[in-house]
Amino acid sequence: MICLYYNKEVRILKGVFEKPEYSEMLKEYVAADPDAIAKALARNYHWTIAPCGNTALNLLGFSTQVTAVWVDDAYFWGKS
Repeated sequence: MICLYYNKEVRILKGVFEKPEYSEMLKEYVAADPDAIAKALARNYHWTIAPCGNTALNLLGFSTQVTAVWVDDAYFWGKS
């Protein structure tokens, strides 16, 4: 992931910036949250996204498995 620093913000993608958090425990800056990036992109492009499979179960508290699978509205409407 290429990051450009601009006024203490990190550019993750075109139009997506984050203020990095410093971890006292690790003594370094931590990586951006993938869920927050997905939600920011969805908000920017007016997408509807939803967690899928084990990700949904994990967010609802039914499972301890951690995955990173999200689907958009094209998945439900059969668009590619």
